Amino acid sequence: MEVLPAFNDRLWNSLSNERVRKGYEHLSQSAIEVLDQYGILTFEELLSLVHLNDKQLALILWRLLEEKKISKSPDGNGYQLPNSPQPTHNDQFGLNPRERKILSPTLHHWLEESWQRDRKLKEAFEKFVTLAEDRPGENSNYQQRHLTFRSSFLRALYMLARGDIANKRVVLIGDDDLTSLALQLLAPSVKLLVLEIDRDILHFLEMRGESLPGQCTYQIMDVSTSWNTSLNGSFSTVLCDPSKELYDLFLQRVGELLNPVRGVFYTCFDQTYSRDRTDQEFLSQIVARGFYITDVIPRFVNYHRYRSSLSSEFETIIPHPRPGKDSICFQESLVRAELMQEIPNTPTPLPS
Repeated sequence: MEVLPAFNDRLWNSLSNERVRKGYEHLSQSAIEVLDQYGILTFEELLSLVHLNDKQLALILWRLLEEKKISKSPDGNGYQLPNSPQPTHNDQFGLNPRERKILSPTLHHWLEESWQRDRKLKEAFEKFVTLAEDRPGENSNYQQRHLTFRSSFLRALYMLARGDIANKRVVLIGDDDLTSLALQLLAPSVKLLVLEIDRDILHFLEMRGESLPGQCTYQIMDVSTSWNTSLNGSFSTVLCDPSKELYDLFLQRVGELLNPVRGVFYTCFDQTYSRDRTDQEFLSQIVARGFYITDVIPRFVNYHRYRSSLSSEFETIIPHPRPGKDSICFQESLVRAELMQEIPNTPTPLPS
């Protein structure tokens, strides 16, 4: 086996917190169980089945390789258990392990298969990719993390399929993922407003959106320091994906923007790879703000991994993805919530 870099020793030894180290050991066992269930998996496929980011998974895989609990696949592009045992999945429905994995989540698979079969959807996705090329780089001052183009388009397609876009007023709080371009391609009847703090992103969206049929306006705004109260109560749908430090503020803004009669809110979350905040706390905040959660779709959105974001030492563990596949650093779930409506108490007894 190839010599693995010593930097992983330093990383592992730096885990002085016993609870954290035990957590890594537990997740290592989870990775083994996933490989036992599905057989050979690429790095990206493993990432879709364990709740970790790329660096965390790389450290676990390195440790398992060192301990000879796993090995590289013959082509060097994946990982497997020693001696390549047969997967232990239940194949009574005729699904091989790779197909079973791809079907999770089923809705994500169905949407992608739909656009591959539908000529117009396929053309819309290809046009979106063309429009999105050369987008501004991630700005760390605003804690930006780019979705893959595929995820941006799929999220817009899901919102359309859910009935929350066509002929609706929609506001995006931040749009470094360029979702507004995808929404205009999919639903020309949509009326969009983009509130964005990054002038480079806003200029890019204005330039690329000029040729699109949808109605979209753009405003420079830092929602944490200023607010246009004339926007309150004007929108049917809000999409935002804030950093965890801004959850409370963004949830407040969402509640102010939405039409109180029927307001829908989309966001992304999955803090299982972070020790700072748990999913349960975030979901509790959504409910506390007067929403009820209608949809939680696991691992729906993929965040793009740029090679420049990792040192060369990681390349032995994280190979380049296969042609046509996205390079992913972590995944999150898609959440849809609606404003709770106040229901009057039913008279007792009911009138005859």
